[in-house]
Amino acid sequence: MAKICITGSSGYLGSHIIPELIKLGHDLICVDMVKPEKSYGEFRLADLVDEKQAKIAFDGAEILIHCASIHPWKQY
Repeated sequence: MAKICITGSSGYLGSHIIPELIKLGHDLICVDMVKPEKSYGEFRLADLVDEKQAKIAFDGAEILIHCASIHPWKQY
């Protein structure tokens, strides 16, 4: 199976996609600015606005599923 990186993994969309990808047997790299309540696969804390952090976050991934978004009402 593929090594998949999911941005926004702690958010609504990312957190609902992750269990389905696990059921299919994929290895996951979960990326977010906020640590998740429940961790699946490997978690990498990163701010994707920072190019260096993004490169580190995506390292080793074969596929990227981009679910991250900016929420102006949230404190990071």
